[in-house]
Amino acid sequence: MIKAIFLDRDGNVNVEPEDEVVDSLEEIRLLPNTISALKLIKTTDFVLFFITNQIGISQGKLTVKKFHQINNLILKQLKDENIQIEKTYFCPHTHEDNCNCRKPKTGMIDKAVKEHNIDLPSSYVIGDRDSDILLGKEVGCKTIFVKTGFDTMPKTKPDYVAEDLLDAVKYILKNS
Repeated sequence: MIKAIFLDRDGNVNVEPEDEVVDSLEEIRLLPNTISALKLIKTTDFVLFFITNQIGISQGKLTVKKFHQINNLILKQLKDENIQIEKTYFCPHTHEDNCNCRKPKTGMIDKAVKEHNIDLPSSYVIGDRDSDILLGKEVGCKTIFVKTGFDTMPKTKPDYVAEDLLDAVKYILKNS
């Protein structure tokens, strides 16, 4: 079984715009310390995954094709730094669609577990929203709330509150 780090993408790795939808290539801006943090993870046996709600698709602000173009550019920027994201799981639905993949529901992580044989109790969910922390708790992962997004503090108590992704990774290294 592998240990995973499930990263919410926007607000943790990439700057999230005010309308909460990254809908153009020009909006891709990696947050400070992202590269340093992810390079540190490379020194461990954790595998990285993106898990991201993409409500902009259902709202018509973003097509699935455009989402993939944006995500592929982020993946390329990371790959250029020798950082591998194993796979991106995304939910294109709204809250009202009542799907099983929109965080905090567990569909994206359930799929990752099935495809990659993941040891959830040894894994982490890192995110900037309460839905990320709720998801992590629901599947039995450790949780880290990162203060680089819009939410100041989650309603659900995470295992750790980090200033940014680098702080989160240092916590993981210290506690794993």
